[in-house]
Amino acid sequence: MKLVLAAFVTLFAFSANAMIWFEPMVSYEASGTTTVDFTQAGKTLKGVASDNGTSMGAINYGARLGWLGKNQVWLAGEYMAASSGKIKYNTREDEFEREAIGADLGVWLDRWNLWVGYNFTDKLKVTPLNATKQDEITGTAIRVGIGYLLARHLAFNVEGAYRTYNEGKSVNDSALNDFPTYIDKFTQTTVSAGFSFPF
Repeated sequence: MKLVLAAFVTLFAFSANAMIWFEPMVSYEASGTTTVDFTQAGKTLKGVASDNGTSMGAINYGARLGWLGKNQVWLAGEYMAASSGKIKYNTREDEFEREAIGADLGVWLDRWNLWVGYNFTDKLKVTPLNATKQDEITGTAIRVGIGYLLARHLAFNVEGAYRTYNEGKSVNDSALNDFPTYIDKFTQTTVSAGFSFPF
């Protein structure tokens, strides 16, 4: 992945017609799922094989900084954060925030914009029910998006993401501090829709 990104950066750097652009973004996560599958030790600790919830309500905000080639192919770095998210389980409701840094590769087809993205770091910050401190869970994410240019500096976008977490730091849940022992898989899928303002 790093070699591919380096090759595209080099390609755009030597393109005489490349254009640099900046794109603030804001979106709403309407639906998603959070799935935690436990190892045998985790099942013993938790008393269940898995812990599944529905995530929703997060407000995403951030920006891209990218290079657009003459063939309408583009590459961008991206920073996104999220706040006010909720994960609803059968017996509780947790709150979450998120912070992610990644890269996107896409193409403009007339007014349509298509892209795939990869988050090198995707940090989920969860505040469990009745807790005052956050648990931090870190991983990566793969994203796919489509956008439509409504006006010169306004686009409507929809993006889906699959997030995989494999490292944790917790004051509320000891299982998160030792992923290999207690957690077999911790994933979150999200779908968001919103607007961006390319300049």
